[in-house]
Amino acid sequence: MTKWLRAVRMTCWALALCSVCHGALAAKPLTRLDDALVLGINEGATDSKAADVLVRQYASLAKVLSRVAGKPVIVEPYVDVALFRKRFEAGAFHFAFGKSVHVVAAGIVAGKYVPVVKNEKPYVAGFVVQKGSSIKDLGGLRGKTIVLPPADTYTSALVESQIAQLGIPYVIQGDRTGFAAPPPDTIAVRHFRIQDNVAKAVSVGLFPAGAVNPSVIARVEKQEREEGMKWKDTELIAAGPGIQVLSKLKPQTGWLLVANAGMDAEIVQRTVETLTMLGSHDEGKQVLKDIGCPGLVRSSKDEYEALMRSLYH
Repeated sequence: MTKWLRAVRMTCWALALCSVCHGALAAKPLTRLDDALVLGINEGATDSKAADVLVRQYASLAKVLSRVAGKPVIVEPYVDVALFRKRFEAGAFHFAFGKSVHVVAAGIVAGKYVPVVKNEKPYVAGFVVQKGSSIKDLGGLRGKTIVLPPADTYTSALVESQIAQLGIPYVIQGDRTGFAAPPPDTIAVRHFRIQDNVAKAVSVGLFPAGAVNPSVIARVEKQEREEGMKWKDTELIAAGPGIQVLSKLKPQTGWLLVANAGMDAEIVQRTVETLTMLGSHDEGKQVLKDIGCPGLVRSSKDEYEALMRSLYH
């Protein structure tokens, strides 16, 4: 099953790259100089955020990009990865800030977009279990059903790659496969729409373990440090004894901002220089706070080629 799934994922990656390459030929040319540029935003799998909330959240970043490009920049948010992928592969964005890093990386590898900057903090997803769980390591997940965020998120891609590397067979459960308990040597995987709900389901004992992104991992670790700390129900814990981190995944390249390959190279270079200096002044620090990054550093195509090889080897 593992070899079959890895082969399917490799095929999907190849098709995705072909789709992106085709999009590079079929996409309409970039807007005229007097038209607004589009900043595509991919976010929404951690919390259930409405589009208008994301527009306000990324308004400060759009303002900076507008100054650099000398043209208005509008925010076009996507809380659904599939919709973001469709628009992204069609070359619809002048700039894109992607939290589904594997989707954006495919566009870079295909030459449709060029890397600009990335979050200086690496992306460290991880597995969580209920506090007091008898599961002590990843081997203890054999014969268990675990819950993950949406299948097309970066976290899920990293987790499923990790399971495959461990040599543990796994099956993704759904309406077609059914929801029976997996064989003793197999891990069954189910997907939730929101990552916070993954943590809640593990906390109340609906599932023995789950995997979440760095934002949720950081909040769980904060709770572990601050015993007795109360969480709002909408933030993490609905009830139950709470959760703890079982294991963290290998740090990977994190959220990134890219530019359409058709953008003027001088504008792209100015964008790199401007965004990597945001931490040096108050206005820039607020932008970093708004987008959830402690700092931005330059990124390169090489690291995304390596990422895609590691995910779809």
